[in-house]
Amino acid sequence: MPHAFPSLGAMPDFSKMNSMAEFAMLASSMLGFGAAMQGLPTLPIPTIAIPLERLQKLQSDYSRDAAELLKQASAQHIDPASIKDRRFSDTTWQTTSAYAFTAAWYLLNARYLQELADAVQSDPKTRERIRFTVQQWAAAAAPSNYLVLNPDAQKMLIESKGESLRQGMMNLLADMQRGKISQSDESRFVVGKNIASTEGSVVYENDLVQLIQYTQRTLKVYARPLLIVPSCINKFYILYRLKVRLCVTRSRKGIRCSSCRGATRISRSRTSRGTITCSRACSNPSTS
Repeated sequence: MPHAFPSLGAMPDFSKMNSMAEFAMLASSMLGFGAAMQGLPTLPIPTIAIPLERLQKLQSDYSRDAAELLKQASAQHIDPASIKDRRFSDTTWQTTSAYAFTAAWYLLNARYLQELADAVQSDPKTRERIRFTVQQWAAAAAPSNYLVLNPDAQKMLIESKGESLRQGMMNLLADMQRGKISQSDESRFVVGKNIASTEGSVVYENDLVQLIQYTQRTLKVYARPLLIVPSCINKFYILYRLKVRLCVTRSRKGIRCSSCRGATRISRSRTSRGTITCSRACSNPSTS
C-alpha cells in the first residue's frame, strides 16, 4: 500500500511579518524546521525596518524617474546629465543610445538601492553593513565592468587586435593560481630592494604604544639604539620611504620603533604616564 504524504498545513502569510524576528519565530515553529535547528547556536537577528512614508516616497520617485528614462529611450535621446559618472566619461556612452540607456538605467537603480539602504532603521553597525554591502554589489554590477557592455573595452580590444583581452585572461588565470585578486604587479616588489623584511619583536607595551626592537643585521651594533617614533596618525606609513627602509635594514645601530595605538575616546582621556614610561624603556639599551 503506498504511503500517504503528510499534511503540510496552511502556508503562513509572510506579508504580515513586520520584522525578521517575527519571521524567525514562525520558522522555528514550522514542522521539521524547528527540530532541525535545535542544537545550533542562537544568533541575534537585528531588527530592520524602513518607515512607510519614506519607502512610499522612494517608490514614487523611482517610478517617476524610470518612466522619464523610458520615455527618453523611446525617443532615442538620453539626457547626458543622467549619466554623469566617471565610469561613463567616454563620449561613446553618451552618443550611442544603447550605451547611454544602459548607463542611465544602471545609475538609476544603483541610486535607488543606495537610498533604500540609507533609509533602513536599525542599529548603527547593521546599517553600516547594509550600506557597505549594497555599495559593493552596485559597484560590481556596473556595465563598465563587462566587455559586452563597455564600449571603451571593445574599442581597446579592436585597437590592440585582441591583446587587451589576452592580457586580461592572463591576469585572471594568475589571480586564480594565487587564490586572490591582485591590484598591482607583484613582480615589481623585491624583498631587500624595495620591500623591507626585518625580524623583530615587541620588547615593551602598554595601553597606548608598543615598542618594537628589530633584530640586528650586523655583527656589532652601537650600545645606544636608534629610536624611531613615527607619527601617531600615520603610524608606519613614513617608513615606506626607501631611504628610511634602508636605514632600518642596514643600520649598525640597534633599531627601536614605536607603534601608537589608534586614538579612541578612552585613550584620549588617559594621562601621559604610559607614554613617559615607554620613553624610558626606549632610551634604556638593556630593555628586553
